[in-house]
Amino acid sequence: MQSAIEKKLDHSGYVPVPVRDVRALGREAQAVADALNGKSLVFLSPDFILSKRYMMKAAEAACRYLQSGCPLTLGDFRDVLGVSRQQALLILEYMDRCGITRRVADGRLAGPAARKYEIKGENDHG
Repeated sequence: MQSAIEKKLDHSGYVPVPVRDVRALGREAQAVADALNGKSLVFLSPDFILSKRYMMKAAEAACRYLQSGCPLTLGDFRDVLGVSRQQALLILEYMDRCGITRRVADGRLAGPAARKYEIKGENDHG
């Protein structure tokens, strides 16, 4: 069951998977997904799940964008990930709750947890 869930999530990429679709995999699917939470998947909300691998890649992409000094807007993030606005918003709201980003009037800025996702560039010293 674990491999079926992980395969479904990996196949969806950055597109959050409805929990009902995971439940449809079998009776034990919800319990297995609950056990995998934080390990190989994350619950973006009570209704949507994303592969942890793609969540990490999304966080890295957001932090890379924020290193430019510009706020990250929903539209920018949607374009970076190639998903819909609603799908991008689910991921951004999750990152806000985790402290990776923080919501401001013009979009999002790096939050206190962003440092662990930042990619050091050629001009970074330290």
